[in-house]
Amino acid sequence: MRLLVFLTALCFMTTLNAQTEQAELMVKRGFFSPVFYINGEKTDRDKFVSKIRSNEEAHRLFHKGIARKTIGCTVSVLGAVVAGVEQGRRSEYKKSDREIPTSGTQNAKLYGGWLALIGGVATYYTAISWQQRAAEIYNGQPSTSLHLGPTNHGIGFTLKF
Repeated sequence: MRLLVFLTALCFMTTLNAQTEQAELMVKRGFFSPVFYINGEKTDRDKFVSKIRSNEEAHRLFHKGIARKTIGCTVSVLGAVVAGVEQGRRSEYKKSDREIPTSGTQNAKLYGGWLALIGGVATYYTAISWQQRAAEIYNGQPSTSLHLGPTNHGIGFTLKF
């Protein structure tokens, strides 16, 4: 009887020790890139991805965020180059006291470059929110939101799950 109680207690303690807690993941906005945390400790992206890989939906959403960050970074760099080249051309004309020739194409390059720069930066920073949502999904937090918007009976508060 003592042996049975001992073995049962040993099995129970082994089961308790064998259960592992799911790590809590968190993504915070950094100035140039997001900062990743596992259980409150700062970590690199590779360790973070290895943890989030266990949840398929969170992993998919996290990689969508990475893709959007890449697109945003590429568009903003291209926009900065186009706007910078056109602005440099205009400043060279201004230094030599010559009339700055501006056509519709040259104006489109300048303003289009600035628009691409601003749009790319906005895309980059909104993509970080996709990664934050992926961490919330991994942690099991419900992704609900309450907004003012259209309802079946007009305008009111809408709750999304």
